[in-house]
Amino acid sequence: MKFKKFLLPFLLLILTNTLIQGQKNDFLAPSDVAFLEQMVKDVMDSSRIYPNQLISDDFGPNQTGGVLIRPGGRNSYPAFWIRDYVMSIQSGFVTQEEQKHMLLLTAKTQSDEFKYTKWGSFIPKGAVADHVRIDDGKPIYFPGTYSYENQGEKNGGCSLLFVISSFLYKWLFTTFNLFLHFTL
Repeated sequence: MKFKKFLLPFLLLILTNTLIQGQKNDFLAPSDVAFLEQMVKDVMDSSRIYPNQLISDDFGPNQTGGVLIRPGGRNSYPAFWIRDYVMSIQSGFVTQEEQKHMLLLTAKTQSDEFKYTKWGSFIPKGAVADHVRIDDGKPIYFPGTYSYENQGEKNGGCSLLFVISSFLYKWLFTTFNLFLHFTL
């Protein structure tokens, strides 16, 4: 199950890179490029969570005020995953309005202080959330839970190293992609 969770974003990233490189090097036939572009567009279209859209009976609708990109494009994952958003940028199918909303939501939920959870886990200042709940916009810094109150639980298996490495990955990748997106 976990393999499938990461497969689609990975394939989307590979397809996007293939499209870019294939077009530059004429490696792919134009019909293959058109097929892959349509596939990426379809995946991106099905991955959008529109304002007030309900995607799960267990959680409320998207109350963040804008469109979000979710992994997988299915009616699951009632949260906005920053890493999947970052990987979707390169597809070329995220509008500037959508970009702005997701980037501001990411910045808004960035930890502005050093925090300890009730379980003793540590959230460093500047940490970027792993995911943000769509129903109330609360940041979750540790994977494996939707509970704001119980994040960082000892048996959750997440460490400070994961939070820091996740923060660095998302910050570096976002900065690089935004630089390319707005300068090219």
